[in-house]
Amino acid sequence: MTTRRMRCEEEVEATAVKEGGSLGEGEARPSSRLPTPRTGDFLGRHRLSAAINRLNQEIHSLQEELDKLDSTEPSSAACKEVLVSTEGIPDALLPVTSGPEIVAWNRWFERVRSSHGHKWWA
Repeated sequence: MTTRRMRCEEEVEATAVKEGGSLGEGEARPSSRLPTPRTGDFLGRHRLSAAINRLNQEIHSLQEELDKLDSTEPSSAACKEVLVSTEGIPDALLPVTSGPEIVAWNRWFERVRSSHGHKWWA
């Protein structure tokens, strides 16, 4: 047990004896709270000021971002520019057929007929 806690327990016992009661073996002792140090107020103020400073920095960075957004051109102009630059260029991922289509390939993309009653499979 620490000396600080022992002193607090002794103070609790002394106040109980002064009030006319005594703490016996079977009686529960009241919970003793350690006195809060005076530096707690300083730490609380420091935390609050740090939180306020952090929020002020965030406000400042958001304000800078809004100023940048106000000075940029609208997105529709950028979209038009992209559309004009890519409109005439063929897609690199799509095959380019230079000759006639092969009709035999169409059978792979047609629906299959069922042998029962000539119904189409879905």
